[in-house]
Amino acid sequence: MENIFLNLGLYLGSLLIISASSLLVSSVATAPMQGVLLCALTLLVYVAGLVSYRWIPKLRLASYSFTATGLALIPLCGLAVYHLMWPLSGALLWLLVSLVGTAAVLGALALMKARVMIYLAIAFIVSDVLAVSKTMQVGLIWYFVSLLLLATALALTQRFASAQLPVQLTRGINDSARVFVPVTMFASMMIGTRLHFWETALIFVLGTLYAVTFVALDRSFYFYVQARVYSLLATLYFTLWLCEYLNNYVYVLLPTAILSLISCFILGLVNLPALPWAPSKDLMATWCLAQPPVIFSVAAVMVDAHAEPTLFGNSSGGVGATLVLSLLVTLNAAALGLVGRSRLKTYIPALAFIVGILGFIALPTIPLVVLLLGLAALHVMPKPLSHGAQLPGVAGGLALPALLLLLLQITDSHSYWALLFLGLSGAVCYLYSELATPKTAETPSNARIFSAITLLASGVITPVLLSIGVDVAYRYRVIPGSLEYSALSVGIASYLGLIVAGALLTLDRTYRALDARPIHQKAPVSGQIYTLSPLQTPYLLLTALYVSVSLILITTPAVLMSHRDYLVYAALLLSTLAIFWKTSPRTFSHLGILIRLYLLWAAVQLTITSSLFSLHTALIITFLTALLSACSLLLIRFHQLSRSANTELITGLVFGWIALLAALPLIRTDIRVAALLGALLLTGLALLWQITSRRPAVSALQVALAAGALTLLGYPLLTGSLRLSDALSLLLLGMLSLAGSKTWAALSVSTQPAHVSNPNQEDYLGRWGYAYNVTTARTGLALTHVYLLHPVWAEPLALSCLAILILTAGWWVQVAPQMRLYPPLVGINLLMFRILVENEMREAFLYLSQALVFSFSLLLVFSIIRRQKPSLILYSIALGIQAFGTLYLTVAGWSLTWSDRLIIVLVTLVLLVATVLLKPKILVILVVAMLSYQILYIVGGLNIFSLFILGFALIGLVIWRLLARDETIQTQPHLPRRPCGSQPTAPPATGSNPSGTQQTSIPAWQKSDHTP
Repeated sequence: MENIFLNLGLYLGSLLIISASSLLVSSVATAPMQGVLLCALTLLVYVAGLVSYRWIPKLRLASYSFTATGLALIPLCGLAVYHLMWPLSGALLWLLVSLVGTAAVLGALALMKARVMIYLAIAFIVSDVLAVSKTMQVGLIWYFVSLLLLATALALTQRFASAQLPVQLTRGINDSARVFVPVTMFASMMIGTRLHFWETALIFVLGTLYAVTFVALDRSFYFYVQARVYSLLATLYFTLWLCEYLNNYVYVLLPTAILSLISCFILGLVNLPALPWAPSKDLMATWCLAQPPVIFSVAAVMVDAHAEPTLFGNSSGGVGATLVLSLLVTLNAAALGLVGRSRLKTYIPALAFIVGILGFIALPTIPLVVLLLGLAALHVMPKPLSHGAQLPGVAGGLALPALLLLLLQITDSHSYWALLFLGLSGAVCYLYSELATPKTAETPSNARIFSAITLLASGVITPVLLSIGVDVAYRYRVIPGSLEYSALSVGIASYLGLIVAGALLTLDRTYRALDARPIHQKAPVSGQIYTLSPLQTPYLLLTALYVSVSLILITTPAVLMSHRDYLVYAALLLSTLAIFWKTSPRTFSHLGILIRLYLLWAAVQLTITSSLFSLHTALIITFLTALLSACSLLLIRFHQLSRSANTELITGLVFGWIALLAALPLIRTDIRVAALLGALLLTGLALLWQITSRRPAVSALQVALAAGALTLLGYPLLTGSLRLSDALSLLLLGMLSLAGSKTWAALSVSTQPAHVSNPNQEDYLGRWGYAYNVTTARTGLALTHVYLLHPVWAEPLALSCLAILILTAGWWVQVAPQMRLYPPLVGINLLMFRILVENEMREAFLYLSQALVFSFSLLLVFSIIRRQKPSLILYSIALGIQAFGTLYLTVAGWSLTWSDRLIIVLVTLVLLVATVLLKPKILVILVVAMLSYQILYIVGGLNIFSLFILGFALIGLVIWRLLARDETIQTQPHLPRRPCGSQPTAPPATGSNPSGTQQTSIPAWQKSDHTP
């Protein structure tokens, strides 16, 4: 790490000196002399690097910087000569300068054998190739062809002559060859219209041949990915060329999509030689990457042919569009079958149903029928894609909606019936598979959970699609009382009930499998997710179940009109009750939660649709959720009813928080009966939670409920009766919340063990400190932030500052003793920022950044003085902010006053003190350089003399460090370090060092293979 910073200082110092020299030359010399002096300066830096490498071992690290700087200046010399004195062709000068640079870098490479030199050598060789092409005045495509030939030559050299080259050169060539062709391909794409499409396609064809060649030689995954990508891009550009010729861009991605699908068939059906990636993974990745061009092609064909999706219209777009779309969906379904045969066997049924449902909003009727029949054929093949007797039912569930869709198309009826039938078929098939499979059978839980989650997602999507389809079919004039709409409502309700029942059966099967597994079992069963202990929980399935049920309940009133949504609530309730008495104890609790959720939502909907006022609605919802939270408390007390106290505890906590949120609309500026009743409900619920065991989550809920009741009573009292301002009222409520929660935490029984960061340092505040009832106290502190958010930015300024001081005091009490220096510093900075904002000062950002750097630096100094471990993160932030401040000084320093500039310098000085105490010598050099730059800028700005001083100061500091440190660690940065006594070849024979002493390592620059 130190060598990196030293190199950075050397490069920066060299560039500053060269910049000063360039300014000096341009100001005192004639035009020819300027070029000569710049070339002489370049030669001096280059020779200085070679000489220091050869004869001054301690400056070996600096020699790389000098030599590389001299080589990097050679192109600048060419530019100077071209603009000042060159009378001939610029291409010829480019070639001459490039050849000179190639000779120079090869000489340095022969002496140093450093990897950085091989990078520069390759750059100059690339310049040679491009200069030759420019001199010969060939077409632009030949530039890329010549670069590809050069990349091939380098790669073949590294492949067949690696034994004859040093390790550093081999690695450098390998690194360059790996990025050479991708950069060339990217440049051919970015060059725009200067290349024709067929030229770009030809370049990608050559790139494909290059990648295929090295795949055959090395079986490299890196080259394999290049071959696949370049072939697709070559196809795309050839298609663009044809589309440009035909002036029709509709089918621009169609060949790419077909090529990708054909690749799936090749990977799935042809026995290829060993590839660098598993064929099954390759097949699945290829099919996934083929989907974007397939979807784009389908959309483009439909737009061009004016075809309409099945759910929204009957227009097929003509025979040509129908044939193209049918071909695409057939190939895609067949490729999905190949993918399913290798990697997704048990996932195909659920995927087939969800793809079929989405097809109603993406495909016309005939292609959708072809898609459904193709998906059905996957389940009745000679080698079916999954196991079980339900496969014929799955095939029938996909094929019958396709036939119904054809019948509806012939009779010119509404197609949403086919979508509903498809959804019902999927739900029935999955429910049958759950009921037909014995509960003790070993089944792949991955596939079952995936199927359940997929069908739950379709249960959210399909009713919305049906509602849209009905609106489109009836031109937004649906008659809710018609027999057809009633049948549709019953079908949707039945569909959702079957889906939820199947998901609950999957949940019950998963729980039974987990409960039956021994605790000591560690090895995972094939295809199963949860394998550590029977106490585990399938969180993914539970999350999907509750989220899907919640979304179904929320969207149902918008899907079905005229109170038909109650059919869905009834169907969900009946499907849950149907399996209520045959479930495991752990599933039993979730069924009770769902039943309460259905009843609560039905009551809320009834309340909302009635003619009650908003206050009454909020009060009723608060009462219902509080009642359900109290029910959970009773079930916890009499746990035989719930069979899972932990689940009921979580449920009660959730309903308690919902009750708190539902009571927020009751807050008014005057005291009302509804607010009083809401406060009584929240207070009673907080007291009722005292009957359960003391836990941190319970204490947090009690604090929040008490704060909510206080707000319902206190806010109207302060703002309405006492006529206080909103900001002052919230400030008083925040103070009461903070003081009350901390008092409750200090006086009540501890709900969790004390947490002490440093066992040797106890909190002198005792029970009032940070480690006693942490959750209770921090909940009150979090609520205080909510209360004081408005007062912090409100008027007057004194009130805002008081709010900041209250927050600072709260955090000071609630952090560990060794961390109590942080809150005051943050509070002081926040106060300063608030004052600056209030006074509308121009440089508020500058003052705030300098205050932060000053605070962090002082904090580091105090930590080191107190012999505590300093925070390197804080130091990194302070150093980064001050570096940005230095850049700001360079850009906008002209607009700053002398006092503002002096503040930056003084803060940097404090940062330097902290850096010296941290004792990283290289960072001391960087901060000193930053401080020197700031002082020089303030004194006279950036001119020739300041650049000279900064450059020489940087190089002097680095050379001083190189000469001062131990000579034995001066190894070349590009060489790998070896343990002491190790050799680059075979290990020494036993007994070769009988004395047992450790052999002295030889620095890499003293070995024979590095001596010129």
